[in-house]
Amino acid sequence: MYICFILIRIRLIEYHHELFSYYLNSCFGQTWISKSVSQQVGQANINGTKLKALNIPLPPINEQRRIVAKIEALTARSRKAREALDAIPALLEQFRQSVLAAAFRGDLTADWREQNPDVEWQQTTLNKVIKEKPRNGYSPRAVDYPTKVKSSASQFCETHFEN
Repeated sequence: MYICFILIRIRLIEYHHELFSYYLNSCFGQTWISKSVSQQVGQANINGTKLKALNIPLPPINEQRRIVAKIEALTARSRKAREALDAIPALLEQFRQSVLAAAFRGDLTADWREQNPDVEWQQTTLNKVIKEKPRNGYSPRAVDYPTKVKSSASQFCETHFEN
């Protein structure tokens, strides 16, 4: 909940206006607001008498400036950290794509293949390596003979890979 000072204008003497705003938006200020606010036609209201009775900490003006500067520095640092955290999902996706590309190029196993030149790849059908048959009833059964059904994947494979 935030207070809008549109209806009551406050002029502070020897009190930094930004520090007052930070205080009102702190847990202490929000607790006071929730206890002091009155609702009228769905709009929160705090009258001037209650606002004048608000107890606030009053450090020297130089200390107030130092506190405001520190809050602003920490807020900027927090914002930068949030931006860095927000960028992580995109970085993870980019890393995932890079790893998959390297895997399919054979880059991830290049050293192993050099050390084991006698191991040969084999060709098999998916039907031979499936442990369990599909359970939903909608998947077609694998067959051991060519069919006339063409999919975009099979057309891609035919044009890009040798049989």
